[in-house]
Amino acid sequence: MSIKPNLRIEKIRTWPLMYTEYAIVAFLILISIHFMVFGTMIMPPLVLLFGMGIVVFFFVSLHHYSGSWRKLPMDRFYTRLFGHALVYRLIFVGIMLLLTSWLDPDSYPFEIRAMDSWVYHDVGMKVAEGIRNGNMFDVLNETWRSFNDWGHSIYLGFLYYVFGPHFIVVRIFNVLWGALTAVFVGKTAEYVFGRSAGRMAGIMAMLMPAFWWYGGMHLKETVMIFLMVLPCYQAVKLIQTGKLKFLNIIMIAGPIFLLFYYRSFLAPLLILCMGGYLLLNVFKKKRNQGIVLVSAVVFVLVMGWIISRFGFQEHITETVEQSQGRFDYQLTNIAKEVEEISFEKGVVAPFMLAGAVVTPFPTFLDIGQRQLGIYVRFQNDVVRNFLYFFAFLGIWYGVKRKLNDSALVILFPLGYILVLAISGVSFQARYQVPALPFMIILMAGGFHLAKPKVLNRWPMYLAIIMAAILAWNYFKVSIRGLM
Repeated sequence: MSIKPNLRIEKIRTWPLMYTEYAIVAFLILISIHFMVFGTMIMPPLVLLFGMGIVVFFFVSLHHYSGSWRKLPMDRFYTRLFGHALVYRLIFVGIMLLLTSWLDPDSYPFEIRAMDSWVYHDVGMKVAEGIRNGNMFDVLNETWRSFNDWGHSIYLGFLYYVFGPHFIVVRIFNVLWGALTAVFVGKTAEYVFGRSAGRMAGIMAMLMPAFWWYGGMHLKETVMIFLMVLPCYQAVKLIQTGKLKFLNIIMIAGPIFLLFYYRSFLAPLLILCMGGYLLLNVFKKKRNQGIVLVSAVVFVLVMGWIISRFGFQEHITETVEQSQGRFDYQLTNIAKEVEEISFEKGVVAPFMLAGAVVTPFPTFLDIGQRQLGIYVRFQNDVVRNFLYFFAFLGIWYGVKRKLNDSALVILFPLGYILVLAISGVSFQARYQVPALPFMIILMAGGFHLAKPKVLNRWPMYLAIIMAAILAWNYFKVSIRGLM
């Protein structure tokens, strides 16, 4: 069923070829500057060419799909989006296997510099055996100190129990969850910002290199992102349509319940943001006010029962207490990795907080064995860094014009990134990627709501972000005494 657009006058805006040219030229200039400044410290040429191909493919395809799919009926658009997202992710699963066998054969068949994946795989096999023997929870209690690591282990254990301990099964399911996530991202953007924005968001999610990257891994991010996007889509749909069904409650409460077992602070943060979103629409949205009020009450009651019934309140308190010392731990840990460097909290903290939204920046330099797992995914960070200009516009116009509609997709990613910054992990790509689906929605909204004269300031932003990326790479070299 087609979603009713949110904008009274639906304007179709496609990604201009000129913007693709801007992005590619800026990227090539950025690479050229790094060659001139850092010379032989640049990553291996074949790895660089691979990443460059991904960046160019993204921006060329964004122009192509936004133009060729612009007049498709929405039902047909989402069908094509799902099919293409499946194909691209399947292809990248094969590419990831080839990359690992080439660059880090010891980690094969998992990702480059795989550590957590081996642990998840081993525990998944133990859980599968526990399912057969009826002692699954004993296995989990013996393996993990906290139940926020249970989720992915149970998920893998169930897949191994049904299909056997084959890594390819996990990747195939990642492909499915990733393709569905692209569809839900598009539909959420359509409800919030209109049909044209929905198309753009869906296409961006379909092509986003970071989603391909983590979909080709054994880690929990792909499943976790799906569990975040699904309840948000259902909540936005409920508010926009004013139709409350039992299935809506299940599709909102179920994934949030599962998130408690994936990453400790995600579920409480999502509950707070969703509760604020519902309350904002209770008091300010005249249409379907009764349905919204009932939905808010039901949501609070169901979430309260889940938190109380499963003892999550103690876990939430424990998580807050642990996060207070996380920042100092991160600085100490980095200092141990890079000898003879002292990171002063008072000096570093402001930069980490200020840069939390746009980081991590890409690394182009091969300056240590540990850097392989970082520079090999530079294309993910380049695309995200370049496009955040439109996300900032989406936040601005969302607050200014469509606060009731956009509150959830603004509150959650900003709240999530703030938690990362306070915890000192905002510069780690793996922690940042769960915010990306919501930032894509904001990118699409900003792109479609901003006037052309505002959008045409993007090259200025590209110049600023290129300077920031260069400064980041220079910082990494200088603290090691290499320049």
